[in-house]
Amino acid sequence: MGRKKVEMKRIENKSSRQVTFSKRRSGLIKKAREISVLCDLQVALLVFSPHGRLYDFSAGDSVTNILKRYRNQNDANDAESSNDGLTGVSPAALLQIIQSAGMLLKIQLIMYS
Repeated sequence: MGRKKVEMKRIENKSSRQVTFSKRRSGLIKKAREISVLCDLQVALLVFSPHGRLYDFSAGDSVTNILKRYRNQNDANDAESSNDGLTGVSPAALLQIIQSAGMLLKIQLIMYS
């Protein structure tokens, strides 16, 4: 017997929403760890709770070093045009998005070593 399909919409019950956040955050971190080990990747994962608390995870290097590497790569790619979804978005712009969103925001940066 399989699981029922979850409708992708905001969970209205505050308690249920918090439980779901906690469980899914743990699952997201587990998946980040798994892909890092299986594919020998450097992974940085940042999750901001609805209350603004930061949860971070890194594998292969520190979050700071991975973000520095991303920033350097992003600066190098500014001259080029790319549509991979991350290039062209500066760390300052990401911070502005996080601050203005006012909701749970998950940013997963996966970088090849």
